[in-house]
Amino acid sequence: MRNLWIWLATVVLATTVSWSASTIVGWDFEQGMGQWQSPDPLTKITLAVGPKEANSGSSALYVKFPRIQKPDEMQTRQMPGAVMMQLPAAPAPAPTCLEFAVRAKLLTPLMIILSRNDGVSYTRPVMVVPGPYRHVKLYLTEFLPDEKAKPPVRPIDGGQIQGIGFLDGSAFVTMFATAAAQNGPIRVPMPQQGDNELWFDDIKLTDETPPAQLPPMIDGAAEVAKFVAVMNVDGTFSREPAGLGGKPCWLMNYQLAEHEVAAIWGGVPIGMLPGTAGLHVMLSATAPTTLILQVKERSNAEYNTMLALQPGQTLDRVVPWSEFKLGDNQQDPDGKLDLDDIKEVALIDISAALPNGQPQANGLRLGIVEPAR
Repeated sequence: MRNLWIWLATVVLATTVSWSASTIVGWDFEQGMGQWQSPDPLTKITLAVGPKEANSGSSALYVKFPRIQKPDEMQTRQMPGAVMMQLPAAPAPAPTCLEFAVRAKLLTPLMIILSRNDGVSYTRPVMVVPGPYRHVKLYLTEFLPDEKAKPPVRPIDGGQIQGIGFLDGSAFVTMFATAAAQNGPIRVPMPQQGDNELWFDDIKLTDETPPAQLPPMIDGAAEVAKFVAVMNVDGTFSREPAGLGGKPCWLMNYQLAEHEVAAIWGGVPIGMLPGTAGLHVMLSATAPTTLILQVKERSNAEYNTMLALQPGQTLDRVVPWSEFKLGDNQQDPDGKLDLDDIKEVALIDISAALPNGQPQANGLRLGIVEPAR
């Protein structure tokens, strides 16, 4: 997120809100939208007023923007759909948790961004499903630093937060899909085009203590999905309370065209994996499915293993680290998988991209992806 904050205006006062004793700074938008703004000239920010518009009270922050259709739009728009707030000073006492309520018109891979006072940014994605407001709670230990963070990489210190931002990540999916179409036979589906609308309310930084153990990277029992799902525009994304052997799961229904893949990507918080034996996965599919389970280091070296799912059968197993191998055309400076350096985990359905693969419909259920102790 290079130059993330260069578009922001002069430092302004943030609105302090006293929802509870644990709220350090927050915005409920009952007195106006404050200094929230966007670097994108096509993103319009206003107040949405009315009992049906807000999560609580009568006002919410309303953001409307057209999604990009081709990568060169990024040159003029910079950060399509972004909305940001720069703080006048680091919050005190240092917060440990960010909470907010959000709803969306389109299925949205929402990137939440915290900017540190030295210019390093930390991000965390969540999938926002169209419909009513979703309550999102993110502990600061869950956020991942950008490439400007210098070793040793540590979680963000809440006392160094300079700004908060929200960004529709579909622009990056569009760029990735375009590059894939130009560079090889594998296709990545484009996100839904058109105008997206986002509503934000009850944004607050709090001093809530993080749990002793970080939550799984993918968790069907969670209130929101803290990962990005990439699938065809007609695909659907939902949560089933008891869809995977009686346990909760996220359900992706999608259609794979010839040479096309579907993917799930999630971040790995700092310090989550050292001392673990591998990844515990619990998944199922409605069609014969070949998945790549992939982890990526901060050097961007990718390590992969393959998972085969039979229709209607639940795969529930620990995948040991010994099964992960350095990917083709990948380079790793030290030639080995470093658990303390892993920053991402991904699941990629390559069933239609295999040499004998055929287009197919699939329903992929995601129960858990977590470290195995």
